[in-house]
Amino acid sequence: MKIARFEEFGRTLGLGQLTGVSLPGEAAGIMPGPMWKAEQYERLVVANKKFADRRYRWMRDWFPGESLSVAIGQGQTQVTPMQVARLMALIASDGKPVLPQLVTRVGDEVQPPRMAHVPLDPAPLRVLKSALCIVPDPSRQRAASR
Repeated sequence: MKIARFEEFGRTLGLGQLTGVSLPGEAAGIMPGPMWKAEQYERLVVANKKFADRRYRWMRDWFPGESLSVAIGQGQTQVTPMQVARLMALIASDGKPVLPQLVTRVGDEVQPPRMAHVPLDPAPLRVLKSALCIVPDPSRQRAASR
């Protein structure tokens, strides 16, 4: 999968954007890609003109190795615990959007923001759900490590 498609899919899953939960100071996180990196480079050049020199172009261009880092959630990828909770709920509900809510009192009727259904391919979703169930099972972990 090309990084632009990967970046787009990550955003579809809610990464790199605010969740909409009523949490003061919520951060959007970062779902990086070539455009994001170029924007960061431009900000750097504005702040310090020396980075406009050709020697620093590597800081602007996207490299294939960066795609690998992003694919496993490393590199410049930044997600919040609330984004991870929402992503896991999305997987558990077969793509049905779920917005985690912070409850401050009982009795208030809270209307969460509307979210679009995410069409997830059922075959890989079954594999992912199965893998997520295996991870915390100690008996299966030992069997896999032999």
